Amino acid sequence: SAKKIRQGVKTQTRRLHLKPRAIPGSVHWAQRTLRPDSRFAKLKILRVWEWDGETISDEDVKAEGFNTAAEFWEVFNALNRFHATDPERKHIAYEFRVIGF
Repeated sequence: SAKKIRQGVKTQTRRLHLKPRAIPGSVHWAQRTLRPDSRFAKLKILRVWEWDGETISDEDVKAEGFNTAAEFWEVFNALNRFHATDPERKHIAYEFRVIGF
């Protein structure tokens, strides 16, 4: 969530993408929608990797801003329901640091 990112609690995000949309060292805006006026933080990408999409460590759950894996999966599955069965999409994880607002 935007609040967790601004507070520095959320430092990772996972997405179903056709290919990675960022590389380590790149800077991107975090935004709530595709509209530029929804931007709320500038992020520097620290690490990008493909993950199995089935498991998540306790450490990564915390970096995602959640207390439990169950909480993470509930939100992840709700956000990705439209792409969940697309065999072309890969499970991509991004680690980031907030560098501005």
